[in-house]
Amino acid sequence: NLYSSVMTSLEALGVSVVVSAGNDSMAVNTPANCSNVIAVGGLRHTGTQADQKRSGGSAEAGMRAN
Repeated sequence: NLYSSVMTSLEALGVSVVVSAGNDSMAVNTPANCSNVIAVGGLRHTGTQADQKRSGGSAEAGMRAN
């Protein structure tokens, strides 16, 4: 897969890639599900998962929306 190849090449160069997990409440897909990326999703101001955030256990971090 092209995304995976690019992410692996970037990691070899020492680049950290951060991508959105997505916004349609479905499973996380490319490029967020590639190895060597940091996938982030949205959280409410209370710290709970935003309704539209993708799920499936693949998001590694959450960012609170103010």
